[in-house]
Amino acid sequence: MMFNPSKPIGECSAQELAAAILLNAGVSRFNPQQVLADLTAHRHLWRTFLMGLPISPCPEHELLRGVLLPLRDLEGHWNLDTLYVLARSDECVAPLIALGAEWGGETGQVYNPEQAGRLMSRFHDPQPVVWFWWD
Repeated sequence: MMFNPSKPIGECSAQELAAAILLNAGVSRFNPQQVLADLTAHRHLWRTFLMGLPISPCPEHELLRGVLLPLRDLEGHWNLDTLYVLARSDECVAPLIALGAEWGGETGQVYNPEQAGRLMSRFHDPQPVVWFWWD
């Protein structure tokens, strides 16, 4: 498993902390143990993953709606419903979507490399980002 709860938090990598947040995400129809086990078993398909909020377009110079939603609910749980997975390559997208079909959420969607590069402020050699959403 990617996250060891007995490991001191100060010794965890950023990805291990992201796995811990995934385990605490409060979303219906979401089985974090299954998702984390599947991601661990298919490590060859992805570089990193992060549980977050949906990214919604907004008019220029307006604040993103709901971007601080986790801050509102942090005392109880992480109120997150979207899993973003940075694929290793274009060829990994279809297998990731197939894997995610077993997770009980919406069908996986993809930010192509150009969109992913913009979202990550990384314009050199970006890879696709596959995302899954639970309600």
